[in-house]
Amino acid sequence: QEARSKLPTWVDDYDTKYDIVMSDDIDSFLGTVFLLHNFDNYRLNYFYSFDTLYEVEKSNNDKIYVDVDVVYNKGWGNHVTTNINKQIANLNVINNITQRNYYQKYAGSTLLTILSYYDYPIFIFGEEAQKVLLAVDCSFKGFYMPKFKEYNKKYINDVLEFDYLYQLQSKYSMNEFYNVIKKYN
Repeated sequence: QEARSKLPTWVDDYDTKYDIVMSDDIDSFLGTVFLLHNFDNYRLNYFYSFDTLYEVEKSNNDKIYVDVDVVYNKGWGNHVTTNINKQIANLNVINNITQRNYYQKYAGSTLLTILSYYDYPIFIFGEEAQKVLLAVDCSFKGFYMPKFKEYNKKYINDVLEFDYLYQLQSKYSMNEFYNVIKKYN
């Protein structure tokens, strides 16, 4: 609840029409798919290549960047940035994580943040699907790294409230999660 209260208010706006800006990775793609499938006020209208912003059609709607931490505009993110944009729904931003306290960061996916915020019941998924969710952006990796293990627990178990995902990590080796990434490309 504490983390929820710190996120920007637009995340609870179900009436305003928003245009999604998607990038070229799986975290952005799956976050976009979730938002489009669950909210009528979103549409995919942009693709950002990190060089160019491509648009489908002209629009005056506000943009929502998914897994792209921009300096201005709204978005869902997970990256540690030097410029704090309070319109980005990002656990690292709301917890003031920067390069100086980098090892305290949320090292998980934007997708998991979105799924948790909207209380999506991923516990109903089978273990293989849950492993795939942890494979996005290598969210599992911090569990196996001494510098991040404490924060992997803090964020995945305590903040996102995905205790079953946290426990799932203890059942498998890091290599088994990398095999999931290879398996599903």
